[in-house]
Amino acid sequence: MNISDLLKNPSKAKSLLEKALENKDKELVEILIPLVKDSRLIYFYALKIAKGKIKDEWEDTIASDPTYSYWYSNNVLKGSFPKGEDIIATDHYTAYSYAKNVLKDRFIKGEEAITNSFWVKEYMKFLKEINKLEEFLNDYPRFRAT
Repeated sequence: MNISDLLKNPSKAKSLLEKALENKDKELVEILIPLVKDSRLIYFYALKIAKGKIKDEWEDTIASDPTYSYWYSNNVLKGSFPKGEDIIATDHYTAYSYAKNVLKDRFIKGEEAITNSFWVKEYMKFLKEINKLEEFLNDYPRFRAT
């Protein structure tokens, strides 16, 4: 199988990438990632093979998915992932988790998603723990009575 075969059949390329990840075949994985562009598989490469920050263009792919952006920041970078914050902010659970587990602070960009979900009460408990609840309530007074 050559590169042109893989380009014609993305599912074969993805399957080959999954096998290369399982085998920790770094060289083959790094050839296939640009062809497949799958945020889940790139995340697993970063976690299991690279064990740290990866190429910017591969981070761009991860930054297209809220879950893998959060996991990449929390489990690989062990810190903020500014490139992924816009997409993280679109999902209430990842926004809450990012604030609590990664930033350990308010995630203002993600608060709209959080305030429109079940997670707002958990977020408010977290903000109380870090003495940021009053700041949040000033921005979202509708939650004062909650």
